[in-house]
Amino acid sequence: MTLQFRTIPEAPYKASLFLASSVPHSPRHNQHCYGITASNFWMEASPTMPNVLKKRAMDGLEMLHSQGILHGDIELCHVLISGDGVIILIDFQLIRSTNPGESVGLEMAEEEEFCFEKCLLAIKLDLDGARACECQKTETFIQRTKRNKRRDELWKRRTQLEGARTGYILPYEEEPEDEKIEPPVHPHDLQDTWIRGSHAHPARIIVPRASGRILS
Repeated sequence: MTLQFRTIPEAPYKASLFLASSVPHSPRHNQHCYGITASNFWMEASPTMPNVLKKRAMDGLEMLHSQGILHGDIELCHVLISGDGVIILIDFQLIRSTNPGESVGLEMAEEEEFCFEKCLLAIKLDLDGARACECQKTETFIQRTKRNKRRDELWKRRTQLEGARTGYILPYEEEPEDEKIEPPVHPHDLQDTWIRGSHAHPARIIVPRASGRILS
């Protein structure tokens, strides 16, 4: 299995297509021309597609990151799959890089943004149950925050009202070490950004130059 990439050389910083092809190496799959493959049929990525395609999409994003390039707007509609399993990332209008260029409007990408973008795609694709795992982590954070808030209220009541019966107040629940390294997603962001659009039916695209004989 090989992983191949092609960018449009005339626009190295604002490339409109970035090809990530994870397919058996064969003459047919060498027929790339600035991001266009021999396949005439494309479909947007979705959380219901086979796991092997999800992993190919992640491989493509990781290879992009290895070049110091941040996509900047990773959405399922920006990840296309051809009929022969080729993965292509599109729409680089918000691209950033660890090697910025002011003359072409290429802004700096911070290190933590790469990890964020990778996690974002994994959740949108629901790779290996990533979505349920993140939802559970966020729910645990919400419940812990509510319990600690209740403890604050009890301590405030005990302090302001001398002799107030509050009963035993449990110790505050500390943030787990793993959450300090990878904090849970804010509940609003989880729905509005991380999962948004994931339930939409993936669009299907047919290259216009396909002949009627091929489409039939």
